[in-house]
Order: sequence, then C-alpha cells, then structure tokens
Amino acid sequence: MDEELKRKGNECFKRGKYNAAIECYTQAIDVQPSAALYSNRAMCHVKRCLIEGREEWMQVEADCRASVHLDPVGKTAYKVTCAPAMSFFPYDHSVIAL
Repeated sequence: MDEELKRKGNECFKRGKYNAAIECYTQAIDVQPSAALYSNRAMCHVKRCLIEGREEWMQVEADCRASVHLDPVGKTAYKVTCAPAMSFFPYDHSVIAL
C-alpha cells in the first residue's frame, strides 16, 4: 500500500498538486516510514513555501531530520532535498537545523 501511495504522491508532485502529494506521502509514512517518503514530503513543503509563499520551513526541517535519521548516509535525504531546502533558511537557523 505504501508504494501505491508513494506513486500517487509522485504523480501529484509532478502535476504541482502539492497538498495532495503531502497527503499521499503522509499516509504512506503512517504505513511504513522511509527516508525517501520524508524527503519527498519535505520537497512538497519547499515548493509550497517558494511558489505559494507559505511559511512551512519548520515542516521542511522536521521531515529532513526524519529522513536523515532513517538513512544518515543516503544521498536522497541530504544532497537532493535537505541541503537545498536548508539553503532557504536564514544562515544561523540552517546551521542549527542540520
């Protein structure tokens, strides 16, 4: 079930339906958490912050932390999502967050 939810989330993300993607990723995380799911959900929050002007940086940080916790050496968690996302934080906060 979590793979189907992840697939649906990925499709929603590609179409710019970030709310729906977050919902799918959240449901999949509830079934079986993974670094990739947290990373994907973090990127949805980043997009909502940048495109819609939302203030969701704390959600980005929380998902990035969860992703790195589940896969500390994973390229997806840090290099692809978390490092770029953290670059949008004020400098002092991004250092503390990571």
